[in-house]
Amino acid sequence: MKKIIRQMLICLLWVACVSAAYGQHAENVSADTLQQFSREQQMQARLENYVQLLSTHKKPDRPRVMVMPVMGFRSSQMSYGLMVAAMKRTGGYIKAKYSFSNTHSGDFDCDDGGVSDEDGQVQWYTGKAEKSRWAVTGGIVQRLWKPFYLYAGVGYGSRTLVWETVGGKWGKNKDHSVEGMEAEAGCILSVGPMVFSLGLQTNSFKYLEGNLGIGVIF
Repeated sequence: MKKIIRQMLICLLWVACVSAAYGQHAENVSADTLQQFSREQQMQARLENYVQLLSTHKKPDRPRVMVMPVMGFRSSQMSYGLMVAAMKRTGGYIKAKYSFSNTHSGDFDCDDGGVSDEDGQVQWYTGKAEKSRWAVTGGIVQRLWKPFYLYAGVGYGSRTLVWETVGGKWGKNKDHSVEGMEAEAGCILSVGPMVFSLGLQTNSFKYLEGNLGIGVIF
């Protein structure tokens, strides 16, 4: 009987030791599992923050280049040229226009009535007239909001009108001929890769013309 009781006590003691050891091992495994899960959560949170940062990060506003054929128009005169600009929110441009026509050098000046400055007499004219126009300007382009821009600039240019007399001379109409400072202002609209412009230009505030352009921006 004593032997049986001793064996039972030994079995109970062994069970208690095994249970304690298993409980400690399970506790360690649970703690390691929780720690590993916590690290994975931290990595997942960092990855999500990085992805969100990339998605909300704006690319730097790179300079854009615009190339635009332009036309200067007035009821009695047309000119053609090119406008080139480089800009971000603010930029600059240069533009040149020419009528692709030349005029004879004026032998004398006259007014709209045909009166010569040489002798104060009215000249007889054949009705043949020649006109020329050129201008070079440059200035600032300013973006107000996408896709709308304003531009303004100054430069130098001329517009010449001459009349032929029956004697073969040429009279320069001083009322419609001007040379000096150019000033202009207008707006630019960007639609995808295309740009459209509309503006006004004047020489010495005596000769006024419109400007129209269609080009590309990249």
